Amino acid sequence: MERQYSNKGSFFQAAHGMRVYLFPRSGFALALLANVIWGTSFLASKVTLSVWGPFTASALRFAVAIVGMILVLPVLRLPIQFPRTRTAWWRVFLIGLSGFGLLYPLQLGGMTWIPSSLSASIMLTSPLFVLVFATGFLGEQLPPTKLVAIGLGIVGGIILVSPGNVTTAMWSVSTLPNLLKGFLLTIGASLSLAVSVVVTRSASKDLDSRSLTFWSMCVGEAMLLPLALLEKHRSPVGAASMSAAVIALIFLAIFCSVFAFLIWNRALAITTPQEIASTMHIKTPVAVLLGIALAGEPLTVAIVFGTAMISFAVWLSQWKPKAANMPSTIEVRS
Repeated sequence: MERQYSNKGSFFQAAHGMRVYLFPRSGFALALLANVIWGTSFLASKVTLSVWGPFTASALRFAVAIVGMILVLPVLRLPIQFPRTRTAWWRVFLIGLSGFGLLYPLQLGGMTWIPSSLSASIMLTSPLFVLVFATGFLGEQLPPTKLVAIGLGIVGGIILVSPGNVTTAMWSVSTLPNLLKGFLLTIGASLSLAVSVVVTRSASKDLDSRSLTFWSMCVGEAMLLPLALLEKHRSPVGAASMSAAVIALIFLAIFCSVFAFLIWNRALAITTPQEIASTMHIKTPVAVLLGIALAGEPLTVAIVFGTAMISFAVWLSQWKPKAANMPSTIEVRS
């Protein structure tokens, strides 16, 4: 029997009614999983930057991701929808521009001037921008608990990455110009990410998550490729460095691009940006803990405290008073 697939309720749904859930059904859980995966990208991106410039590294990453989707989706019998309206194409273009064409070159460019842990800390501002944009452009109400949660997450992230190299970078006069360059580029990346989140919420009404991921990634690749070709080539590196960079590139393309964006776009299709903005904080502790595990960075009290504060902020963002869950009217039967 030929299988048909639907984007409702799960990624795969057979024609005879049997559903196979490969991912969590909760939008919050999907967003949390996506951001845990993206937390691993900081260290991997740093490895690719040792071989390629930011434009080339980004273009190669998404080229591999696009080819992977073209090869795998037909095998899984998951068709890619074609945007049918001018509005749908316009939204895809904005996502491709903000979420791919600007976000990754700005973030990778920032990491050429500042440590990856500091980059992760600055990117913590993105959830705050998401709340502001969602309120202004989507008309969402802003509960005080979510604003407090975002603030706690930012404070926790600053505490998390404050020991060691970040403090030295901030107070060393010789590195202040580089710090400023890295800060401005990364803030630009944070704003671009927030814009892409809000537009994705609107675009999810026109396209399913895989189609939205594919077309926006193609738009981003079209913007990145000319810049990559114009980028100055770096000096040749050793075989070991090249091998590590290629492995990191494949990891970024498959897991941090295709897989993570599929579940992130799905999360935005079934819930609001405001509901999942706080999950973006989890990237920083993941990045820092990976640095401890793989790069031999020290585990400090500040890291433990910052991680705990971010975890509490994520929990607080989902907390609702019991009264809010009670019915507004009570039916009395005689």
